[in-house]
Amino acid sequence: MHFLTLIFSFFLDFLLLPLSLIKSPKSVQARSLTGTTPLEAEFFQDLKDRKLTQFSLSDAFFIASGIRDERKLNEARRKYQEILSAVKTDLAPYPKDDQKGDYLLQWLHQKLFSEYQPHATDAYSLLKHGTYNCLSSCLLYGILAKDLGYRVNGIAVEHHAFCRFYGKSGAKDVETTTAFGFNPGRELVLDTKVVSVPRNQYRNRTEMSLLEMMGLIYTNHMGLSRAYPNSKEQLLALQKAKLFLPLDPKHDFNRIIGHNMKVAYLDIINQAAQRKNFAEIQAYLDMWREDDPKADWEEALLFALQQITQKYERARDFREGAQALLALAKNYPSIGSSIDHLKGYLLGLEMQQQIKKKNWNQLIDLMDMALSKTKSSQKKQSQITNIIQSNYFASLINVVIVLINLQEIALAKQVASLIQKAYPKEPYLQKLKHMLK
Repeated sequence: MHFLTLIFSFFLDFLLLPLSLIKSPKSVQARSLTGTTPLEAEFFQDLKDRKLTQFSLSDAFFIASGIRDERKLNEARRKYQEILSAVKTDLAPYPKDDQKGDYLLQWLHQKLFSEYQPHATDAYSLLKHGTYNCLSSCLLYGILAKDLGYRVNGIAVEHHAFCRFYGKSGAKDVETTTAFGFNPGRELVLDTKVVSVPRNQYRNRTEMSLLEMMGLIYTNHMGLSRAYPNSKEQLLALQKAKLFLPLDPKHDFNRIIGHNMKVAYLDIINQAAQRKNFAEIQAYLDMWREDDPKADWEEALLFALQQITQKYERARDFREGAQALLALAKNYPSIGSSIDHLKGYLLGLEMQQQIKKKNWNQLIDLMDMALSKTKSSQKKQSQITNIIQSNYFASLINVVIVLINLQEIALAKQVASLIQKAYPKEPYLQKLKHMLK
C-alpha cells in the first residue's frame, strides 16, 4: 500500500518513505480550497486549529475518505453508531484493557471486515461492504477504541500503517489487517494450533494522531492518478492532505507533499501556457505562493512564458505576444528582465519580418520597444534566464545581419548603435563592432 507518494517529472511514480517523528505545531492556518463541497468547506474550517469541535473523529474519517454530502454522512454516522453500540455490548464481559483491545480487533474481523483490498481507504465502503486495507482498518479500529475511552495513535512505516493501543499495562502495537494482530510478535494457542503474528518492518516508525493519519487517505488510492485523474484534482487532494499534517518543511511527509504539489502546479501552469491563458497562470501562481511562500515559482513562470513565447512565434503573432509579455513584466518585477528579453526576442523576429518587406519606417520604433526595460528587481541567474537572454541578443544581432545582407549598411549601423548603447558592456554584443567594420 502506498500512501506517501513522490512524483517525478510530470509522470507519477510512487514511493513510500519512512517518516520522522516530530512535534506538531500549535496551530494550522485554514485556507479556502477551490473545488470543495459545502460539507468539506465546513469541515476544513472546523479543522483549522487541528482540533475538531463541530465534527467528530469518525466524521473526519468519512469526509476524508470520500463522503461529500450531509445525507451520506448521516447514513455513515448511523451505521457507525450501530457498530459502536454492538462493540460496547460484546466487549462488556472483558474487564482488562488488553482484552478489550484484542477482542475489538477480533470482533471487527468476525463481524465487519470481509476482504482486504490494497486501495480500500473508503470508510463508507468499509462500513457497508467490509472492504479494507491497512490504513482504513487502522483508522476504524482506532476511532472505535477511542470512543471506548482508550488512547490510540496511528503508526506509519514503510509501505504500511497500523495502530498503537495504550492501556493500563502499557502500549501495544495493533496490526489491524489480521484478526490476531494485537501485540504482534507473540504466539497464540488457538484450538491447539500455534499462530504467530510476526513483526515486519516496524522500525523507522512515525507515530501520529489518528486525525493526522487521515491526511494520508488523500495520497493512498495506489497513487494520485488513480483517484484524481488530472493535475488540478491531484493538487486539491494534496492541499487537503496538508491541512491534517504538521507544517514543518523538514518533515519527510511534508517534503513529499511539497514536491508533489510543485509538480502539480508546474503541470497546471504549463497547460495554461499552452492555451496562452495568462489569468489562469497568475491565479495558480498566487495559490502556489500561498501554499508555499518559499516555492521557486519564478522558474515555473519563466518556463511557462517561454512556452507562450514559442506559441506566439509559431503563430507569427510577434507583436501581440510582445504586448502580452510587456503587460506581465510590470506584475512580476523579480523576473522583469527575463520577461523583457522574451518580449524583445519576439520584436526582433517582427523586425526581421518587416525588413524582408522593406518596411523601414517601423524599424527604429520596434527596436526602441525591444530595447526598452521595465522596472526590474531581478538578480537571480539560472539556466533558463541565460537561455532567454542569449536568444534575445541573438534575435537583435540577426536584425543587423539581415540589414547587412540587404546592403542597408547605414540602417544597420544605426540599429547596432542603439543596441550597443542599451548594452555597452555586454560581451556577447561586441561582435556587432566587427560586423560593421
